[in-house]
Amino acid sequence: LEYSPQITVKAALDDETVNLEWDFPEEGEAKITGFNILQAETESGNFELVKKEVSPSTRKLVFKAKLAPSNYFKIQALAKKGGYR
Repeated sequence: LEYSPQITVKAALDDETVNLEWDFPEEGEAKITGFNILQAETESGNFELVKKEVSPSTRKLVFKAKLAPSNYFKIQALAKKGGYR
């Protein structure tokens, strides 16, 4: 997969609600099944899956999460041929 999602906005709206926005080229949508959202308490921490298979056309997501004092998020693009980026 030659495209990789890039987080552009991340904000805690309250103690348990997160707003994430990301960039991903439209031409890459046909090559993925969707996005996974992962969260950890440290940058090099153990990232856990918090949202699975978000639609390929989605670029903004507001969702509930168990927030810690520090929160790090990653977005994975899930390739139709297997694997992710």
